[in-house]
Amino acid sequence: MRETIGAVAIVAAAIVTPVGAAGQPASAAVPVSVAEAADRLIPVLAGANAPDAVFTSAFLGQVPPEQFNAISAQLRARHGVPQSVESISGGVEGGGYVVRFAYERAIVSMQIYVAPDGRVAGLLITGIAPRGDSLAAVGSDFAALPGSLSWGVYRLNNRTLTRMAGADDATPRAIASSFKLIVLGALDEDVRAGRRRWDEVVPLGPDVQGSATNGWPDGLPMTVHSLAVLMIEQSDNRTTDTLLHLLGRERVERFARARDALGGRYAYPLLSTIEVTALKAPAQADLRARWETGNESERRLLLRDQADRLTGRTVDYGALGDGPQSIETVEWFASPRQMAGLLGWFANEASATARGILSINPGISPATAGRFAEVGYKGGSEPGVIAMNVMMQDSMGGWTIVTAAWNNPIAPVDEQRFVELVDRAVALSASMPPPAP
Repeated sequence: MRETIGAVAIVAAAIVTPVGAAGQPASAAVPVSVAEAADRLIPVLAGANAPDAVFTSAFLGQVPPEQFNAISAQLRARHGVPQSVESISGGVEGGGYVVRFAYERAIVSMQIYVAPDGRVAGLLITGIAPRGDSLAAVGSDFAALPGSLSWGVYRLNNRTLTRMAGADDATPRAIASSFKLIVLGALDEDVRAGRRRWDEVVPLGPDVQGSATNGWPDGLPMTVHSLAVLMIEQSDNRTTDTLLHLLGRERVERFARARDALGGRYAYPLLSTIEVTALKAPAQADLRARWETGNESERRLLLRDQADRLTGRTVDYGALGDGPQSIETVEWFASPRQMAGLLGWFANEASATARGILSINPGISPATAGRFAEVGYKGGSEPGVIAMNVMMQDSMGGWTIVTAAWNNPIAPVDEQRFVELVDRAVALSASMPPPAP
């Protein structure tokens, strides 16, 4: 139930905190210096020149030459040799610039920060797109992944979704923390109906491992808005369960059913994050067997009658292991089309506050997100599961939605590879022609 953030997961090993000569954010350099620094980076990225020929000593103190060379070699192994600077654009926070480097087989976008002496003080890879890319190529790469995968690219016309590309998009898959979109939707609907307020103060619920709020006191007063922000932006499990119990399981389920947001045999009852974790635990194998063999009514009774065994106090987190755990039965499930329909509801009916919460973490790379007027995102992952759901508004007000989920019950998924593919699909959707009327 972890969150996957696109800009980080694409090239996690290559992330460097921009620093200047004194360890502070680099100031905006003269554009000529930026262009010259970008040109000097090409032979370094190609492995022909040493990193100390272009980087500041402060940068190399954080990223030693051998580490940078290893990262560069990984890029060359996948995308070929860097050949030229395709473009440079400014406007990056902290005085940075986005440089698009043309490799043999891809365009690699990097944010660079240049110190006053012309050396590179910071570097961040923000996007990779194969040259001559297409949604068909993305689909082929999706299909090559082990396990099962469903995806779709949709255009939203009023309340009608038109699929522009995708595969197996009506099959429910495990979606991990993507289900938190449903909690946010039910909350937003209640706020707009006057049943809740964004500034309402409620007590924080019991601790749940894997939360940004781990260690915070039980009962800590928090606003509903703060809980929702942490639930979406940090994918915080504890605040999610707090909101789920505040609204009520059946209330959130009514929202999901009204919008056909969940699917498959185990869609209902809707589990809290701690219930999922507890049911996966080896010590609860008897409860898990009853969950897997029971019907919806029997599963609902199990959650009620065995509530004392499905709490954080009863879970031995160390016994859970690192591999996939019951992802085909103890999870949250939806198809890409169902998730696209839910994002369509946010585009058409949700409040500006709810959409603003979805836009805090765009999920995709900054270079791709910058091509749209607005981006909303929620994804999730755990061993064997990763899902991403992105809604993008263009400058004319039209919405495009990309959703995908990859499940593998026998091995962890390659999260970096999946995020890269979704980022490519989102970038390509920006130039799609409109659907036929």
